[in-house]
Amino acid sequence: MLKRASRSASALALVFSVVGYGSASAQQATQPPPDRIAPAEDCDPDVDGIQVSCDEPRDRVVITGSNIAGAVESAALPVEVYTAEENFKSGNQSTMDFIKTLSVVGSTVGETNQFQAGYSNIGASTLNLRGLGGGRTLTIFNGRRFNENTNMIPSIALSRTEILKDGGAVIYGADATGGVVNFITRDNFDGLQVEADYRAVSGSDGDYSVSALWGKNFESANLMFSAEYSHRSALNILERDWAVRSYEENPTPWAPYNAYMSYALAVPDSIGNIINGLLPGGYDGLGLPYGSIGVGTDFTQQECTDSNGPVPGHPDTIAIFPVCWWNYGIHTYNLVEEVDQMRFYGQFKFDLSDTLSFTTQVAYGKSTADDIGTVASYQANVGPAPNGGTAFQYRIPSTNPGFANFMNTASFGALDPDLAFLLGLSGSVTAVDSFLTMAAGPGGAPHLPPGKGLSPSTELENWNVVAALDGDFGNIAGEWLDTWKVSAVYNLATTDTTLPDTVGYRLQEAYNGFGGPNCNAVDLVPDRFDEASLDANSDGNVTREEFYAVVGTQNPGAAGKNGCLWMNPFSSSFSKDAKFGDPNPRYVAGLENSPELTAWLNDERRGEDQDQNLIIDALASGGTPLTLPGGMVAWAAGAQWRQSESRRFAFGDTNDPKQFPCAWPGQKIGDVGCPDEQGPYFFFGADGNSRSDGQQYSYFAEVQVPVLDNLGFQLAVRREEFPRSGLGATVYKVAGKWDPFDWLALRGSFGTNYASPPNDLEPGRISSGLDLIDGAGSKYLRTETETLAGITPETAEVMNLGAIFNFDDGLWMDGALRFSFDYFDFLIKDEIKTVDHNQLLNTVFVGDSGKDELINCSAPLINRITFLNGQGAAGCSQGTTTGDAVTSIRSVFGNGPGAQTTGIDYDATYSFAALGGDFTLGFQGTQVLSYEIEAFSLNGVELASAVDGLGFANYGNSADVVSEWRTNTSVNYSSGNHNLRYVYRFIQGVDDERFDPGEAGRNIDDFATHNLYYNYTLPWDENFVVSLAIDNLTDEDPPFTQQQYSYDPFIGNALGRTFKVGLRKTF
Repeated sequence: MLKRASRSASALALVFSVVGYGSASAQQATQPPPDRIAPAEDCDPDVDGIQVSCDEPRDRVVITGSNIAGAVESAALPVEVYTAEENFKSGNQSTMDFIKTLSVVGSTVGETNQFQAGYSNIGASTLNLRGLGGGRTLTIFNGRRFNENTNMIPSIALSRTEILKDGGAVIYGADATGGVVNFITRDNFDGLQVEADYRAVSGSDGDYSVSALWGKNFESANLMFSAEYSHRSALNILERDWAVRSYEENPTPWAPYNAYMSYALAVPDSIGNIINGLLPGGYDGLGLPYGSIGVGTDFTQQECTDSNGPVPGHPDTIAIFPVCWWNYGIHTYNLVEEVDQMRFYGQFKFDLSDTLSFTTQVAYGKSTADDIGTVASYQANVGPAPNGGTAFQYRIPSTNPGFANFMNTASFGALDPDLAFLLGLSGSVTAVDSFLTMAAGPGGAPHLPPGKGLSPSTELENWNVVAALDGDFGNIAGEWLDTWKVSAVYNLATTDTTLPDTVGYRLQEAYNGFGGPNCNAVDLVPDRFDEASLDANSDGNVTREEFYAVVGTQNPGAAGKNGCLWMNPFSSSFSKDAKFGDPNPRYVAGLENSPELTAWLNDERRGEDQDQNLIIDALASGGTPLTLPGGMVAWAAGAQWRQSESRRFAFGDTNDPKQFPCAWPGQKIGDVGCPDEQGPYFFFGADGNSRSDGQQYSYFAEVQVPVLDNLGFQLAVRREEFPRSGLGATVYKVAGKWDPFDWLALRGSFGTNYASPPNDLEPGRISSGLDLIDGAGSKYLRTETETLAGITPETAEVMNLGAIFNFDDGLWMDGALRFSFDYFDFLIKDEIKTVDHNQLLNTVFVGDSGKDELINCSAPLINRITFLNGQGAAGCSQGTTTGDAVTSIRSVFGNGPGAQTTGIDYDATYSFAALGGDFTLGFQGTQVLSYEIEAFSLNGVELASAVDGLGFANYGNSADVVSEWRTNTSVNYSSGNHNLRYVYRFIQGVDDERFDPGEAGRNIDDFATHNLYYNYTLPWDENFVVSLAIDNLTDEDPPFTQQQYSYDPFIGNALGRTFKVGLRKTF
């Protein structure tokens, strides 16, 4: 059980006794407090890079974490503020660059490869405060909800970014458990600003961006527009030596699915029945499909070793079948994908009167990645054969043009020395069944350029439209009513993806000579899938021979004619390795496959996801007649209504499980060969169309209580209802700050938070993807996830305790020191997530998990595992089946284990004058003290015991990488037109829990970089700034991990040393 200190009322009383009211929010010391706006007589027209009009009074600011305008009590909350100017000086080229530098942020999707980010997130960047997951960090834009993809933020239009490192559900509603990040645009900008930069990255064409901001002040209004374009170039895996590893060093990016393959030699059932009677125990347990006489192998060990380019191929044996492992990662994948992004923003503010103003804003962003690196064909995890499992799903008949050459050149293995005479029956071999299947291996696909794969694509679009009215009540109710505001926000996020995959039945038809887009051969035997029609001898067992005598096109005379094409699966079909040019000694001219045919085998699997919401907010604030020694008690109250809708559009008949639930057209769930929904594709499942929506409404209130000049509290409560589901939650927060001395402030908060279940939940729906499966030999396999019914909201309790120290007298060099630390404690209950597929697999092993470890075929969750020979117990042989035979896992999405993390944030700056300029020494760091993951069970089976994920990669746990320390240490020197900044960034290494202590691969090293940033303002034009930057000055490689690309982007960075130049001109 997870336990938390200070849960009782007496503990809360203790918190109240030591925290209270003060004057400064927790932020970088180099920033002025955001709730301290300079009066008009002290106005600077460019404060922190924010262009303002000094002729007009400036509004009171609402700080992130509070709804009360001008309330300094919000300083009780840990809020960090980063101005646009500070980000510019730190060399942050984009919002993503900024996010990656934050010590408070854990594993963050951004400049990550597709295996960590997922195809649909290429081009996205999300915040992950405290390492609790991106879905628990709320992104807001000018205080209002925004899409969580921060790459859609118009960065040139920003004035500052505020980060609330505390639960924010009581102020902002659901999904703010881990904190809130508020991106705030400029006000009253007048002029034109243009920026351009280029970053040189070794091995790629570099990254570049251009942007422009225009604004105009009118008598009672301001109009502002911005436009941005950025390009990120692809970085191929071969450009980094540390990413190219042999099988022995890192087997993760290797696969045994290859044109170099082994086959089961199939004979007619009449012969198979005789052999079955001769064998003790029959075919069962031999590892061969029924009706086979042996194994034929389409390569030699030397041929396998000589393939695969810069690292040798790896010959091996799975069960009794020789296989050739190849490194698909170095053939077609990228460390970084090419992405193009554009952002447009418009903002109009108009004072309708002295007491009423109108604001409207429109933000649009688009990200395009249309050439994502991947293989020329995925492995076939399912197929059109009547048997389950992954093995022997595809049959090549003896009439196939490549068959005769295979039988003449293959090496054969008999079942038993006593049955060696069976090889004399090779003339009776009527077909071969592929042990494992991949439509295109190292030889590539003829319709694709050399070294290119199926090239998935991702297009992300985001719209944010806001209309708001802000006003004063005037003297209607004296001090009771002060300000009011109403707003309407519309958000639309669209994800359009293609993720091509091979359509299995098309490949089988092509093996039979009926492939290609122009094949219109008449099927002389209509397909039937019921057992009565297929079981020719009525023995209760449908053999492959019986199945294929009916299913598929039956017209031998038309095979390979009149637009119908043959597919040659054997190694004779390609002349050389498509990427590296290694010659294939088994190639036979004339047996190649046509580009037209291989292109026809695949479906683009295009899908579009739309998430949209409409939010109506109403808020009023004011004071009360109650005046305490510290000032007047202030309040704010309001209501919010949200309507959300999620849609999924799947394009094409084969991509809709309602139209195509099984492998063959017309086949239904429950028919022979289709026990449940699997879809027609090799690797991925069909997506289908779906629609769901939901409503939420809430009421909230907040009170600021200034008990003394140096002691005050913030009290807030919120009630949120989900009328369609009948769910609801009430959350609250208490916070306070106490300044016992001028140089010391103590603060603290405690509150509850919640996260609502996603709108698009469809109980029973099965989605598919891929995941790194440790127990199967650290391979990426097909994974399926079933959505459970009865999912309830996730809840959390959050506590913060901190202190701020300020010293500016009697220090070295007459400097000023500011230091703060904040202790945090986040406790999450009923966490909404996908149960880890690795944890589920671990429950079916006899003992330890691993590719060579035995499976318990009677384990309670065995039917959620698919093996080479079938699903669940039917595909598992006790005492024989090992983890290496696992091909897919079906987990669940629902309420999972709870988690608790504790730690300390540190922030220190020391400023002084020396050497004709100003120095600022800075340190920011987050130390995680614990990250406990609660024990969890599924259907009465414990998937995982309680563990502390701190200091571990957590590849097999329900958590992200959790480093104990993430820090930034900086020295900034500013003098006249020059600003030079050095930053040392450090991420502490972790242990890979998949390996035992002392075992190779256990230790993942620290990752530390030295970085330099220089800005020069031209002496003849103070509005023209040139910036230079070197990131990773010493060109450090990321630490090795046994992952797809031999590194973890949540710890290290693949770019190496980069050089950047930028220009900024303001007119």
